[in-house]
Amino acid sequence: MRVTTRPPDHDGRSPHERPRSKRLVGWSLGAALVVLIAAGVVVGVMREPVLLDPHTPEGTVQAYVQAILDGEWNEARSHLTDDLEAECSISDFRRSWLPGSLAATLDDVRLHGDEAEVVVRMRTAAEPEPFGGRYETTEVFDLIREGPTWRVTGQPWPVYDCGGW
Repeated sequence: MRVTTRPPDHDGRSPHERPRSKRLVGWSLGAALVVLIAAGVVVGVMREPVLLDPHTPEGTVQAYVQAILDGEWNEARSHLTDDLEAECSISDFRRSWLPGSLAATLDDVRLHGDEAEVVVRMRTAAEPEPFGGRYETTEVFDLIREGPTWRVTGQPWPVYDCGGW
C-alpha cells in the first residue's frame, strides 16, 4: 500500500495545520464581499429614475413615455402639439402595441432653436413570448416649443399613424 501526503505550504505546515483564525478571516472576507455585491445589485435595480425638468425637451419626452407606460392616455396626449393632440385619439393609443416590462433610456438630445430631437432607447427587461429574444428599438422624438413648453410632434412612438385605420 502506498501512502502519499500533501506537500507543506510555504510556512512548513500543511493546510490542515494552519491556525483556524486565518481560515475564518478568509471566509469572513469572502462572505462580506458577496453581501456587498448583492447589496449593490439590489440598489441598482430598485433605484428610481431621475425625474427630468418637465420644461426641457427630454423632460417632456420622459413625461410622455411614462404616461404611455402607465396607460394614462389623456396625460400622454397633453404632451403632443395642439394639432397632433386633436388628430390622435385615445383609441389610437389603446390600439398601439406595447411590450411588457419596457425600459427607456435617454440617449441623446439635439436642440435646434425652438425645435429638438430626443433619442430614446427602449428595450424589454424580460424575454417576450413565444419565441424569446429581447425587443429593442431606438425612437427619435421630434419636439417644438409652443410658448413656454415643449410639445411632441410628428409621428411619435407608439402611435405612428394617428387618425388612421
